[in-house]
Amino acid sequence: MNAPGKDEAMTTSTPWFSKEKREELSSGYRDLIAGALDAGDIENARAWIDRSHEMRYIVHDNFVQAMSIFFSYLYRRFGEDEAINAMREALMGFVPKWASIKKDLTDAQGVVAGTRAWVEFVADTWRKHYGSFTVDEDDEKIIFTHNPCGSGGRLMNAELSGGPVGYEMIRRAGPWTWGEENVPIYCVHCCWAHEIIPVSIAGPGAQFWIHATPFPRKPGDPCVHYIYKNPEDIPERYYQRIGLDKSKTDAAKKKE
Repeated sequence: MNAPGKDEAMTTSTPWFSKEKREELSSGYRDLIAGALDAGDIENARAWIDRSHEMRYIVHDNFVQAMSIFFSYLYRRFGEDEAINAMREALMGFVPKWASIKKDLTDAQGVVAGTRAWVEFVADTWRKHYGSFTVDEDDEKIIFTHNPCGSGGRLMNAELSGGPVGYEMIRRAGPWTWGEENVPIYCVHCCWAHEIIPVSIAGPGAQFWIHATPFPRKPGDPCVHYIYKNPEDIPERYYQRIGLDKSKTDAAKKKE
């Protein structure tokens, strides 16, 4: 039998990492940051915060792009209608849970306090969605301005939506595109998830937020979302563009 080479011997007999390093590799960012703070090591805590910030985009953007690739494949293989239907079915896996969270906040705290709590929940969500946003308000609504949003906006800024090397666009206008033509395929999930499905489940005012812009048309475009302080104040036009009638939808829900 031949004697092991230098690299093989080092690989099989020499530990690559110390026990302490293996424990570090086994720890999440939260624990690493908290441990550094508990030890008074502010510099190390900041380093872990920076590392977490850098890595979040790598993981997050890979998933966003993978979903865009998948739905673009369905579009090219089976056509626009089937890609849209597949997206709607996929979203039914989590949208009802969110709708339940929003309803529970209102049921427990009332419209005003419940909507305020919902705004804070939405801000938490967008912090994890890795875009960049500001929050403002006027007398009737809270205004989230994403520049860019963590999904469709980042794809648009990277010039990955449309064009010869980009992901597909939904060319035909419909309720799932806010009545617009040529909507980036990934952005269509927002119309389903944030507006159409919640209203279909819980009635008028159940929208997670209103897409005011409603999607980025070119790199650099912001996405603007409205959360109305009183959901009953959401204008009829925001129902019409997603193929719903505010008064008829409300009446149907009251009969259930």
